Amino acid sequence: MRSTVDVIIPTYNGLPYLNDAIESVLAQTHSDLVLYVIDDGSTDRSATKKYVQSLKDKRVHYVHKQNGGQATARNHGIKVSNSPFITFLDSDDIWHPDKLEKQLAVFDKNPRVGMVYGLCKLIDDNNNVISEVTFQKRGNLFRYLLHNNRISGSGSMVMVKREVFGSIGVFHEDFLIGEDWEMWLRIAKNYEIDYVPEFLASLRVLDTGMQRNYIKMAKGLEYMLPSMVREFKLGALDRARLGKTCLKEACFLYFNGGDRPAARRMFLRSFLYNPLTFFTLNYHVWFVYMRILLGNEWLRVIRRRVSPSYRSRELDAIVANDFNLPKPPLVSVVMSVYNGEKYLAKAMDSVLNQTFKDFEIIIINDGSTDKTQKIIDSYNDSRVVKIKQKNKGLVASLNIGIGLARGEFIARQDADDISLPNRFEEQLVLLNRTHELVLVGTNVAEINSKDKKIGQRNYPTSDAEIRMSLFTYSPFAHGSVMIRKRAIDEAGDYRQAYYPVEDFDLWGRLAQRGPVANIEKQLYEFRVHDESISSANLDMQNFQSTKLQRELASKPIRIIRTPLNVRRAIQSDSERKQIAVMLLKTSVKHLRLFSSLFMTIAIILATGTKNET
Repeated sequence: MRSTVDVIIPTYNGLPYLNDAIESVLAQTHSDLVLYVIDDGSTDRSATKKYVQSLKDKRVHYVHKQNGGQATARNHGIKVSNSPFITFLDSDDIWHPDKLEKQLAVFDKNPRVGMVYGLCKLIDDNNNVISEVTFQKRGNLFRYLLHNNRISGSGSMVMVKREVFGSIGVFHEDFLIGEDWEMWLRIAKNYEIDYVPEFLASLRVLDTGMQRNYIKMAKGLEYMLPSMVREFKLGALDRARLGKTCLKEACFLYFNGGDRPAARRMFLRSFLYNPLTFFTLNYHVWFVYMRILLGNEWLRVIRRRVSPSYRSRELDAIVANDFNLPKPPLVSVVMSVYNGEKYLAKAMDSVLNQTFKDFEIIIINDGSTDKTQKIIDSYNDSRVVKIKQKNKGLVASLNIGIGLARGEFIARQDADDISLPNRFEEQLVLLNRTHELVLVGTNVAEINSKDKKIGQRNYPTSDAEIRMSLFTYSPFAHGSVMIRKRAIDEAGDYRQAYYPVEDFDLWGRLAQRGPVANIEKQLYEFRVHDESISSANLDMQNFQSTKLQRELASKPIRIIRTPLNVRRAIQSDSERKQIAVMLLKTSVKHLRLFSSLFMTIAIILATGTKNET
């Protein structure tokens, strides 16, 4: 008996890999299927929608939703579909033609099974095989899966009975990573799991994927661990298994991401979950843990004495470092461009002609179809790092650039704007003078398409005024800012959910990490033209800005630093008093007693000072 299968493909700016994914579904030997492409708020100018709707196959359905992440897209697909079997496919992965047929055959043999997976191959962006994943376990796999996500590591491999989701619920939408692992554990706790002992899919591994963002992955593991312990009501032994897995992995991820204190904290926490953690490590892992805990110089001394091969490798590394490997630049300039041939050369020249020279410029060609790449290739400066990719949108491109950055500071530059020659120098003077500063912008001049000045934008300069401004407008010109990279690592990258005011969202999170400032001089020229992102998304900008302002106002204590700062900010602008009163009302509404007292004192102090004068 042939059963209908629902195939759910979550996608966000998934072209061009989405083409191959859909083709692999439509080529299945089991043709009784319904394909739902869940567009999770793509920003590719409707390219995904146009492609899917151009397919002349009645089994294909396009569904659009607001951006919320892969888990929300999978859950939306479960909600809109209705066949007895559900399977998922990531938009950059590929199925083998007989995947569905062979998995259905396993369900026919054993009605107690709730989920079936298979073997898979890992491929790169050119479909070259990197490695193979061959987990082969069946039956009651709950304790087996506590050790790690040993199904396949991807939702693209599984087929699940619809009744399973009706019984145990859908994917957790609050997890940063691992929502599929948690789901397999829930299924394993209530159903048997089986597998097909053959390769059924090819999973694509990309350098720009989530697996490269070490800090985010570590934070995701740290968040999900206590949640899963509570959810599954784990006993001491099971808790030890899960704790060792999550915290050990988080420890290495923090270490690879450059946050050694967090890595040390994860290692020590792992002993609370599993006191035997230290005695289950192999030789190489033991040395890495010692480096995390105590530093690595004393380990080097020991290894130099006992290992001739280590001495030889270290000498080779020293020679390579002395003669071949340049030191990291102080500043990394991140620029994303899409079809920017008209103004790109002027933007790049303005960066390369800075009076401060110790920088790299990471330029991401985000799938341009004009002469952008030709212009980029014309620059032979060793400081220019060229990235060419399929169109992913501005937010994803900027995050890729930040992930590749080696500098202590991140400078933004838009591909149609111009930085004055002393911009970097002046920003670094301020950042080096005040080490607590996390973000510095500048005032800007507005220019037209012919480089003629048509206006100016003056932003608040002091930390107090900027923090108050966050409740009414974005107090920085995005392309003019320079940010400490450690602050971005702590606050998190740009978030797609807030596009096209992703910068406004980031300013609020950075302001929680330390003081911010603007330089009063006009060191940046902002180009005003009809093709700019700002001009094309005014309605969405207003909607998202209002949403952000409400979020900030609901928890003012996290943005406003001291009553004295608020007092000074209120004095500087007559409208700021109204803002402070609004924040006071919000604090009272949310029963934030300390915030309410805090704002009341600030308003009284400011009003009293004005009356005295």
